[in-house]
Amino acid sequence: MLLAELHDLGKIVISNDILFNDGPLNESEWQQIKEHPVTGFQIAYTSLDMVDVAEGILTHHEWWDGSGYPLALKGEDIPLAARIIALVDAYDVMKYGRNYKKAMSDQEIIEELTISSGIQFDPLLVKMFIDLNFK
Repeated sequence: MLLAELHDLGKIVISNDILFNDGPLNESEWQQIKEHPVTGFQIAYTSLDMVDVAEGILTHHEWWDGSGYPLALKGEDIPLAARIIALVDAYDVMKYGRNYKKAMSDQEIIEELTISSGIQFDPLLVKMFIDLNFK
């Protein structure tokens, strides 16, 4: 539960101009966004109560196929908690939208998750998530 609440902790050092930008980010802005898992890890790791959560913060943007960041972990090398948070966080964006993305229908979400299965997300978790939430 704590990881779900704190996975984007590192964004506290990113300016609101970048965080609430509704257009495409330039390379410098994108680099700042990509650094937030490391920053959040560093903050969380300083507290003995949050050492276990720190790993999930660091790895929640890793992709199943190894193309994520910041460590380019792949498959089951990504901690399970981080794989779950990545999927749930993406669902939240798809379901409720953001300033840069409109909300999607349930059918669009299922299609997007299916396409991203095995690429961005753990395929077993995607199947379980769809079965639990849409059937």
